[in-house]
Amino acid sequence: MNKNVQKIIIGVSIGIGCILTIIIMVGYVYFGMKLFNRVNKNKHIINNITNEIKTEYDKFVLEGINEELEDYEGIIDGDDLKELLAIIVTNNKLSGNHKISLIFNNISYDNVQKIYKLNKTINSDKEYNVVFNYDEDGYINEVIINKM
Repeated sequence: MNKNVQKIIIGVSIGIGCILTIIIMVGYVYFGMKLFNRVNKNKHIINNITNEIKTEYDKFVLEGINEELEDYEGIIDGDDLKELLAIIVTNNKLSGNHKISLIFNNISYDNVQKIYKLNKTINSDKEYNVVFNYDEDGYINEVIINKM
C-alpha cells in the first residue's frame, strides 16, 4: 500500500472514531438528562410525602400531650400538680411551636426555669384547680392553676 492510502485509512478511522465518540457522548447527555428529570420529579414526590409524615407525626405527638395533660384537669392534689408541672416543663423543652404557658394564682410563668422553681414550692397536702385553654388547632396552650 502506498503512503497516501494509509493516510486516508488512518484519517477515515480517526473520523469514524470521533463520530462514534460524539454519538456516545450525546447519548450519555440525553440519558443523563432523562435520569436527572426523573430524579427531580421523584424528589418532589418524596418531599411531599416527607412533609405529610412530619405533619401527621407532629399531630400525633401533640394529641398525646393533650391527652396526658387532660388527666390533670379539675381539682388535684399537690403531688399530681408536681407531675403536671413536670410534663409542662418537658413539653416546653422539646416542643418547637406548641409551648404551653402557665398561670399560677394569677402569676404568669413564662419559662422552664420559673416553672421548675414553682414546682419545688408546691405543697403536696394542698388542693389545686386546673383549667386548660386551647389554641385554634385544638391543642392546650395555656394552663391556669389556682390554689383552693
